Amino acid sequence: MSIGKVKLKLNYYSLDRFPFLNTVILKSRLAWSIRLRWLAVAGYFLATIVTEVFFEISLPYRQIWIVLFSLAFLNLIYQASLWIQKEFSFPAEIIILHIHIIIDLICLTLLIHYSGGIENPVYLFYIFHIVISSILFSKSSPFIIATLVVILFFSLVYLEYNGIIAHYCLYEISIHDSLLAVVLILIVFFITVYVTEYICTTFMRIYRDSKRIIDKQNKQLIEADKEKTRFFQFASHELKAPVIAIKSTLDGVTKSFAGSLDPKILDLLQRASKRSTQLLTILK
Repeated sequence: MSIGKVKLKLNYYSLDRFPFLNTVILKSRLAWSIRLRWLAVAGYFLATIVTEVFFEISLPYRQIWIVLFSLAFLNLIYQASLWIQKEFSFPAEIIILHIHIIIDLICLTLLIHYSGGIENPVYLFYIFHIVISSILFSKSSPFIIATLVVILFFSLVYLEYNGIIAHYCLYEISIHDSLLAVVLILIVFFITVYVTEYICTTFMRIYRDSKRIIDKQNKQLIEADKEKTRFFQFASHELKAPVIAIKSTLDGVTKSFAGSLDPKILDLLQRASKRSTQLLTILK
């Protein structure tokens, strides 16, 4: 890959494209996603225990637990890397978040497959990742992630429907081999995915545009303040020399001709010298 292409890719992850984010906020989001992943793993594991013990539903629990263990192990690596590496660059954090979301989606697809496929409403959890990606990322990333969700879920349903991979029934009445039910659920799911992505990205685009305007105006105000400071410094420098000359002249006249000057004129010269001193103090 050429240097130009590398720079172009890095520019995509520049702070200008993410006005509401910085490295501190992104790191807190990484830590938050790690905590949320621990809760998800623990909650899903507890749900499988309850399902097996109390409802006696026949599911491949061993495979489910392997996926959960793998996700927990990955989360442990995420946590350790966050502790060891105190600081990440902004592009690195954005890329890491992308990787986290993609791995989460793959693991969620496997869990859905082993937990009943289309019969299990857990597939609605895909929406959480779309909302998170729409809030954190800009431009095409949320749409790409939404499309990945559609591809993963459609592939799972298609493979189970055609018997290419095993289907694990969650209910006594099977839904996965009913064409009408499958088509209806897929259509509603696809619409939900893309409408959610559109709504979230539209709102975030408005907020990002507003933030860019505010930042631009703030930069203009800062620049105007700097220009004002430079002007005052220039004016102060230019005024000091003549004021010093005036004060020196007044002091010289006062000292040289104090005895021969009229008291009123002497008082006037002394007051003028005092005013010159005050003006020099201000100019400093």
